[in-house]
Amino acid sequence: MLSRLSGLANVVLHELSGDDDTDQNMRAPLDPELHQESDMEFNNTTQEDVQERLAYAEQLVVELKDIIRQKDVQLQQKDEALQEERKAADNKIKKLKLHAKAKLTSLNKYIEEMKAQGGTVLPTEPQSEEQLSKHDKSSTEEEMEIEKIKHKLQEKEELISTLQAQLTQAQAEQPAQSSTEMEEFVMMKQQLQEKEEFISTLQAQLSQTQAEQAAQLSSMQQVVREKDARFETQVRLHEDELLQLVTQADVETEMQQKLRVLQRKLEEHEESLVGRAQVVDLLQQELTAAEQRNQILSQQLQQMEAEHNTLRNTVETEREESKILLEKMELEVAERKLSFHNLQEEMHHLLEQFEQAGQAQAELESRYSALEQKHKAEMEEKTSHILSLQKTGQELQSACDALKDQNSKLLQDKNEQAVQSAQTIQQLEDQLQQKSKEISQFLNRLPLQQHETASQTSFPDVYNEGTQAVTEENIASLQKRVVELENEKGALLLSSIELEELKAENEKLSSQITLLEAQNRTGEADREVSEISIVDIANKRSSSAEESGQDVLENTFSQKHKELSVLLLEMKEAQEEIAFLKLQLQGKRAEEADHEVLDQKEMKQMEGEGIAPIKMKVFLEDTGQDFPLMPNEESSLPAVEKEQASTEHQSRTSEEISLNDAGVELKSTKQDGDKSLSAVPDIGQCHQDELERLKSQILELELSFHKAQEIYEKNLDEKAKEISNLNQLIEEFKKNADNNSSAFTALSEERDQLLSQVKELSMVTELRAQVKQLEMNLAEAERQRRLDYESQTAHDNLLTEQIHSLSIEAKSKDVKIEVLQNELDDVQLQFSEQSTLIRSLQSQLQNKESEVLEGAERVRHISSKVEELSQALSQKELEITKMDQLLLEKKRDVETLQQTIEEKDQQVTEISFSMTEKMVQLNEEKFSLGVEIKTLKEQLNLLSRAEEAKKEQVEEDNEVSSGLKQNYDEMSPAGQISKEELQHEFDLLKKENEQRKRKLQAALINRKELLQRVSRLEEELANLKDESKKEIPLSETERGEVEEDKENKEYSEKCVTSKCQEIEIYLKQTISEKEVELQHIRKDLEEKLAAEEQFQALVKQMNQTLQDKTNQIDLLQAEISENQAIIQKLITSNTDASDGDSVALVKETVVISPPCTGSSEHWKPELEEKILAL
Repeated sequence: MLSRLSGLANVVLHELSGDDDTDQNMRAPLDPELHQESDMEFNNTTQEDVQERLAYAEQLVVELKDIIRQKDVQLQQKDEALQEERKAADNKIKKLKLHAKAKLTSLNKYIEEMKAQGGTVLPTEPQSEEQLSKHDKSSTEEEMEIEKIKHKLQEKEELISTLQAQLTQAQAEQPAQSSTEMEEFVMMKQQLQEKEEFISTLQAQLSQTQAEQAAQLSSMQQVVREKDARFETQVRLHEDELLQLVTQADVETEMQQKLRVLQRKLEEHEESLVGRAQVVDLLQQELTAAEQRNQILSQQLQQMEAEHNTLRNTVETEREESKILLEKMELEVAERKLSFHNLQEEMHHLLEQFEQAGQAQAELESRYSALEQKHKAEMEEKTSHILSLQKTGQELQSACDALKDQNSKLLQDKNEQAVQSAQTIQQLEDQLQQKSKEISQFLNRLPLQQHETASQTSFPDVYNEGTQAVTEENIASLQKRVVELENEKGALLLSSIELEELKAENEKLSSQITLLEAQNRTGEADREVSEISIVDIANKRSSSAEESGQDVLENTFSQKHKELSVLLLEMKEAQEEIAFLKLQLQGKRAEEADHEVLDQKEMKQMEGEGIAPIKMKVFLEDTGQDFPLMPNEESSLPAVEKEQASTEHQSRTSEEISLNDAGVELKSTKQDGDKSLSAVPDIGQCHQDELERLKSQILELELSFHKAQEIYEKNLDEKAKEISNLNQLIEEFKKNADNNSSAFTALSEERDQLLSQVKELSMVTELRAQVKQLEMNLAEAERQRRLDYESQTAHDNLLTEQIHSLSIEAKSKDVKIEVLQNELDDVQLQFSEQSTLIRSLQSQLQNKESEVLEGAERVRHISSKVEELSQALSQKELEITKMDQLLLEKKRDVETLQQTIEEKDQQVTEISFSMTEKMVQLNEEKFSLGVEIKTLKEQLNLLSRAEEAKKEQVEEDNEVSSGLKQNYDEMSPAGQISKEELQHEFDLLKKENEQRKRKLQAALINRKELLQRVSRLEEELANLKDESKKEIPLSETERGEVEEDKENKEYSEKCVTSKCQEIEIYLKQTISEKEVELQHIRKDLEEKLAAEEQFQALVKQMNQTLQDKTNQIDLLQAEISENQAIIQKLITSNTDASDGDSVALVKETVVISPPCTGSSEHWKPELEEKILAL
């Protein structure tokens, strides 16, 4: 439908536009001064005529479209009906064939059984075989007739299609003779309607024949059933007669055997008779059907003869019309000869103008060659620039490879550091063993020193100072080694974090490299498009593309350098903060030692009074708190720590567990130490316990590290095994599916066999039941056997005579069928002769039309040359306008890119301002920490002074103990509150991260959808451009086809040009609108990409801050452990310096507590607040 409508529209447009173009091209070269007056007169007088003709032509087009649509709908409906009827007929024919085959197989089985039994049935066998052969022949003949009818229908459909094609050709070739064509169109419509009616009659006849065949089958089935009933009654009578004949008892056994044989023969005879009767009935039905078909075919032949006569009449009328047309054409040729002479005179003028145009064209060609040379030079420059960009891309790739090599080196360094740490741990173990030996020796010396205290009263202070110095040096060296190991562990963690950051940066660089390569490819594609266009525009575009590519590269590199510098600054600041915190915590050690002394004294007092001691414990947590002392509670990691530990490496989790275990051991050892402070040997055991704890911590670290490695390797092996197992399972499932399919087929075959066997068994059971009934009725049937036997013989004779008569009738009907087939062949020959005549007439008409067209083509060649020049100029103008539009679009793109660059610059400035603010805050915090360190130093000085005044403040122990209880009671809820606040803040951060991840995923989905829309719009634009390009040459080729009536088409120039302009304007508008839509979509994509980058940067910043906080917390924990070690040192030094009376020494140390407790109350909450802020 669409192709026909487009063909008609093109014909009408070419009728209107072809002459307009030819007239324009003919009139253009003439002098304008000579023809101005004539053009004005023609325009004034003939506008009304042109409008009327256009309206009339439009009405004709609308009517033709409506008629064609109706006919197409009717043809589609008829085709669908024909296909459905054909399918139904084919299905019914297949069913009949299957029934016939089944009957034939049953008859063949009976015949073989008859042959096996004997010669009684020999005379009847050839008759049945002849009947079967006749039945096969009749079925094959019916199939042949059906196929012939189908071939005839196909030929008629081909005739209809050829007539329709001739209609369309006539409409395309003779647009001037609208009135005559309408008459011919009406005639062809009538013919189509008649043929459609004929097809409908044939379809009705097919349906009638099918219905008749179904009715005949049902009647045949009824007849067969009736005959089966008759045969059964006859069999019963025959059995009664046989029973009557058997009277003697001696002959009963023989007669029974004979009766069985006769019963079998009778059953076989009955089955053969039933088959023959069915064959006879089928033959009768086929004969009737064949007679009906012959009648139908005779009617069809009559109709075809009538149609042939009408076609002859139409051909004669067309010949007469063609003669009239030839006369008209001869007159027109004479007129055209006159006009041809005029045209020759005009051609001289045109040739002169053509020479001038040739000169101008030569100048244009020279300019064009110069422009081409420029274009080649510019293209060479572009290629060089592209090569430079490729080199930069290769350099970037090499840089990426270098970064990857650095990553691999860093990994190797990390592994080497791990090996070194293991070696250092072994060295530390050796040193610890040596120290343990020294401490044991020292403990052995302690009782000797106690005995010698009385004699050495003159120099106790010197001896105590020496022993304290030795023990302090040993413990300090051990603690330094532990701190160094922990620092190395932190450095390893930092190096792993830096490796992950480097990997992320490498991935970013690789993604940016791919983006740059894609941009280079798009730039090359744009350059290839610009080569087709004009050279000046291509120069502008290439320069803009180069500038944009360089700007993009510079922006990306500058952003990366800025990001790296910011990261380095943050790392330096974090390191400085950690150093300050270490110094601050070192100042706290003396105060913590005093707290431990006070705790021991309180425990002793509580034991002396009979009150249960309060268990105090130090928590080693990862949340950034200090070590608050909690009563009657056990150490357990909070939920926030568990969530952090799940994201980190397994080795780190094992280390944290070991630290917690160490905390539990510290608790138990502290309780034991508090109970046994009164004895000096217990102090030596504390040293040994501390050394053993250090050893156990080192061993646990090593074990956790090895366990983490083993677990990781086991997980890898298990995953590989799981993958291999899954592959094996898939293969096994495939094999099982194949086996199941084969088993299913075998089971289906067995099921079919079993069904057939069941049917056979059911038949056997029925036969057995019948035999039993016959045996029961033998005694009663002997009396009536003789009479039944005589009647049966008479009846058999009658049946044989009837069969002979039916066979004779079948032979006569076969002869009639052969005669009808011969008649059908004659009719087909006549039909083929008529079709050849019609084809010959059509070829004659086509020859005449080609002769008429040859005269018109000679004139077209002259006008086509002039039209080609004008068309070439118009095409160049169109290309210039298109390139202008492309330039405007590129300028818009450049403006949008500049806007985005400005926005990014603003974002960078905002980030720099925020970083400066953070730096100021950190500097302020550093200053405050320095002030606090000074205060801590002053407090240490106060502690040293307090040691001198031990003896003066022995009586204030009870007051100090009560004050300590209140302090601990006040400190414990503050620690809980700070812990809950930290957990709440961490949960909020997690929720914010999850929300940002969801937003990022939604943004990515929107980005994909927008990219798909952009691709679709680009494809639509390309299709529109291709269609516009195709429409232009098609219109140029079709303009020169129809030029028969120039006088009637000279006045339609303006209307056609206006329509063409409107179409061009509409196409331009649509293209511009779609390009605007593309620009909007690109802007949206750029904005979303920027938003995604911002989100990613925020996420990275959050991750970095979290990592920094965890590192700071680890460092604080290390410092807390150092402080605890210092406290233990102070306790041991105080116990060593005692002269045997430990109670008095403890009372002296408690004198220091009032100033210390007051100072600790001031700086502990401040430090907690700063840690929370960090």
